[in-house]
Amino acid sequence: MSKEIKFKHARGGVTPILEGNTVFTDLWPIAAVDISIDGEALYKKDSTYELPTDEDGLKALIERGNDCINNLNSASLALSMVLTDEGLSDQVQENLTELAWLQASLIEIAIRTGSSVDKMRDVLEAKKPN
Repeated sequence: MSKEIKFKHARGGVTPILEGNTVFTDLWPIAAVDISIDGEALYKKDSTYELPTDEDGLKALIERGNDCINNLNSASLALSMVLTDEGLSDQVQENLTELAWLQASLIEIAIRTGSSVDKMRDVLEAKKPN
């Protein structure tokens, strides 16, 4: 997979993906494409989409989005295991509220990323990205 995709709003017309130590840095280009998709146009006959990337970019972002979702779900599961351990350390107990908010955030980001991936997949299935 290329380390960059076409992105018309970026300097030089491309933006990096696979940049950083985790897949989470790819949430930014995923979100940028997501907000450019007109959700209502997905259901209109003969709609086209003026997206900031091309078909290869959509495919790369879908793949990275799926990787993000898997990692988010794994992190949430690991956090659940820590929180349900009967022998919680004092440090975990002292930070229970923050850990619960962290878990809620991981789940929320996974849900939003899944929605973005679904929209990008719908555009590809319509075979109408510009």
